[in-house]
Amino acid sequence: MYKHVWLSLSVFVFLLVGTTIAVVIGRGYRLDFTQGTPRIAGTGLLVATSTPDGASVYLNDHLTTATNNTINLTPGTYAVRITKDGYFPWEKTYVIENEVVSKADATLFPAAPQLESITTAGALAPVIDPSGTRIALSVTTLTPQRNGIYILPLTNAPLLTFSSSTIQIADDTVIPFSASTFSWTPDGRSLIATVAAEKASTYQLDATRLNTQPQDITQTLSILQAGWKIQQQEQDTARTATLAEPIRTTVLPFMKDILWNTNATRILYTASRSGTLNAVIAPSLKGTNPTAQVRTVTQGSRYVYDIKEDRNYPITMDGVTSWLDSSHLLITTDRSIDIASFDGTNRNTIYGGPFTPGTVFAHPSGNRIVILTNLGNASAPMNLYTINLR
Repeated sequence: MYKHVWLSLSVFVFLLVGTTIAVVIGRGYRLDFTQGTPRIAGTGLLVATSTPDGASVYLNDHLTTATNNTINLTPGTYAVRITKDGYFPWEKTYVIENEVVSKADATLFPAAPQLESITTAGALAPVIDPSGTRIALSVTTLTPQRNGIYILPLTNAPLLTFSSSTIQIADDTVIPFSASTFSWTPDGRSLIATVAAEKASTYQLDATRLNTQPQDITQTLSILQAGWKIQQQEQDTARTATLAEPIRTTVLPFMKDILWNTNATRILYTASRSGTLNAVIAPSLKGTNPTAQVRTVTQGSRYVYDIKEDRNYPITMDGVTSWLDSSHLLITTDRSIDIASFDGTNRNTIYGGPFTPGTVFAHPSGNRIVILTNLGNASAPMNLYTINLR
């Protein structure tokens, strides 16, 4: 009987000790001999991932591992650098804390991205639709029946081409639409084209078909524009209504010119006034993005607010800034096209050749950029090209 009791007690103690050790190891504690005698020391975890994977991970300039991997580290400050041949390096500094998991998730962009043409017969005045999935453009180098306005869907095909999937919505047989100026309606269903002849006329064009009888809205344009403005305001109100109440009352009043990222987790904005953003999450979360945030904003300056982590980053970049994808910014100047992390770090020039300002668009997948250029050849027409980033 005593033998059975001792056996049961031994099994219980073994399981208790084993479970305790597993919990301690799971929380990041390790046996440490650095001070001459063994002791249990706390560690933190760094999860290093990359796209593409198989990149090298350097900690304080020491090659430590490859992505994707989890590294146990003693608490302290670490300069993390992730590199892969043919790609721009990615760098950030992390403060590793005991029992805290930090994530180094690097998207690596090619140092020599591939450039491919979409159009070959020329393209003018490209304008992207409100959803970021279609480009309207005009063609002037073909016959009157083929000249006009086209809609180019931004598909996920490996190579975008001006193919049968492109829709011609207006031609030049009666009205010279190829020479018009045009813009999208807020719902993305129509294009508003103004033809400057002896007397300017404005037309509403269905963006899904060829408009054989374009609707002349010259006399009703002001009324329609008032309605579209209300529609846009309603869309903006519905979008901001998805934010938690503390964000709507504490952070949102400081924002204008709002641009949401693709999954609505971060907001690129201009400060509408100067002041301090009160904390929405208190105490602050552990293991968040290590880049220093700024809670005091200056009117007219640009920032990115991270909704999930309640962190705010200054975007002190020249040029036009928009979203490439959910985690990266697209910055265009008159000289270059750059990509940076949402917090302003890891900025790299992706394209430094000639292009037309205001005609740089992010593909919905985030894997490409569409530009208008003639590659510096003054005798060649402007055409659309993709810069492939993956």
